[in-house]
Amino acid sequence: PTPSASPIPSINAIPLNGDIASLPNEPMMRVGLFKATNDELHVRAFQAPLQVQQGGSTICRVATGEAIVIRYDRAQRVYTLRGASCQRQSSQHYLVRAEDGLSAMEITDFTRPSGWLTTSNDDKYRAQLELRYAPITNSVWVINELPFEYYLRGIAETSNVSPQEFQRTLLTAARTYGYYHIQRATKHADEFHLVDAMYDQVYRGYGHEMRT
Repeated sequence: PTPSASPIPSINAIPLNGDIASLPNEPMMRVGLFKATNDELHVRAFQAPLQVQQGGSTICRVATGEAIVIRYDRAQRVYTLRGASCQRQSSQHYLVRAEDGLSAMEITDFTRPSGWLTTSNDDKYRAQLELRYAPITNSVWVINELPFEYYLRGIAETSNVSPQEFQRTLLTAARTYGYYHIQRATKHADEFHLVDAMYDQVYRGYGHEMRT
C-alpha cells in the first residue's frame, strides 16, 4: 500500500528562529556525549553568545570567546557555575544554550580526535549543553540537545568517501533509529538522554558536520 505521512509530534519541539526560520519545528534529540570523569563541564562561546538557563529563565549571558565552568559537587549535592559574568550555586542543573538556538559551542576540557584526521578535535556541539547528575547510576553526564536533523549531520558512521547511495541508506536507517528513541525515550531514561554518542550511533557533532 502507498505509505502515508505521519505528522511530526510536538513533544520536545522548539520554535526555530533567526536564519533557520524557514524550517519546520522538529523533535529535539538528547545525546549523552560522555560521562564527566571530574564532574565538570568547561564551555566556551565559539560561534555566538551563550545563555545560561535554569527553570526556563536566563540567569546570565556568556559573550563570544568567553568561557564558563559547571561542576557537580557530590558531597553538597549542588551544581556550581563559574565564569566572568556567572557565579552561582544551585541544587538544580544549568542549561548552556546558544543565543540563536543553533550555533556551536566548544567543550574546552574534552579531547576526541578524528580517527583519520588526528589533528582535528571533535569538541564542538550545536544548540545546547548541560551537565547532569544521574542518581540511579551515580554518574555525571555531559548531554547535547539539538534539533533532530542537525543531530543526523553529526553522525559519523560514514563519510563522503562512501558511495552516495550508501550514505543515503545509512542516514535513512539512522533517522529511523533516532526517531524511534525520541518516541520511546526509555533506553537511557535513568541518565536523562535518549541516545549514547558512542554505543548507539557514533555522533561527533559539529566537527564531523563540517568535514563532510
